Amino acid sequence: MGIRDAARGAGRQAVSGLAAAKRATLGSGTDDGWVRKTLDAQPRPGLPVAEPWELSFGTIVASHPRAPGAAAKLLGGLDGFGRIAIGPDTVGFDDADVSWDKVVEVRVHSAADLLPDAMIDHEVDRIRGLFPPIPGRKRLVAMAAEGLLTLVLAASEQADRQDRLLPCEIVAKGALGRTKTLTGGLFAAAVMTNLPEVGESLVATAAAHGIPVTQAASPRAGAKTERGKALRAGSASLAAKLAAVRGSLDEPADGDDSGDAALPGPRGEAADLPADPPGSLAESEDKGL
Repeated sequence: MGIRDAARGAGRQAVSGLAAAKRATLGSGTDDGWVRKTLDAQPRPGLPVAEPWELSFGTIVASHPRAPGAAAKLLGGLDGFGRIAIGPDTVGFDDADVSWDKVVEVRVHSAADLLPDAMIDHEVDRIRGLFPPIPGRKRLVAMAAEGLLTLVLAASEQADRQDRLLPCEIVAKGALGRTKTLTGGLFAAAVMTNLPEVGESLVATAAAHGIPVTQAASPRAGAKTERGKALRAGSASLAAKLAAVRGSLDEPADGDDSGDAALPGPRGEAADLPADPPGSLAESEDKGL
């Protein structure tokens, strides 16, 4: 079976399990279920796409039931942090797009390799840096952290049930005959795991352009049991962090940007949250996920 068939088959086989995972992890209440509702409301891209399709982290966070309308411009700044764009002419991740006629290869990776819990603290700290020091900044960061944690937790639990191949690496022609690589990060991996149609569309559109799709070597090849254990341990840690962030949103807003103790990350480690394995964060940063 080819890579394209494997990627599509994994998406189809996981539909019923994914629905159950969404209900359990993404919640069903007004506040807890906002990520699920936003994902469910998104139109699905074609196989291959006929019209441009895009989903950004800023769009998801803007749907938070407590997001102030006045913060729309600030939340738009999150698009560079996490974004997937698939069109008939171009494709891209985050703030970088490339023409399909310059793409030479699409590489798929195991979802289990792209969803490390150790990256969460680093990514939340990146989110903090996207918001200026204004009154209410802490609450906006908490909303964004809740969205990211919810997405990744649901994706991790789904990947533990059935690992799938995600097209999160695009190799394209660069200047002077060199190649450049566009890499989808934690947001792209989480979205493609929660919405299999997105990864299937990217693979199908690449195939329509005659672009080869190859499977990248897994650093954990042959270690399915170990990967499952790592995902389950990460899910427990993510769930604890998500509970802490949601708790911080229930605290009265006082406009003070200090005291991010309830948020994960270097600027505010919650004392009761599980610690990440020693060295894992540094290793993830070196890999540049």
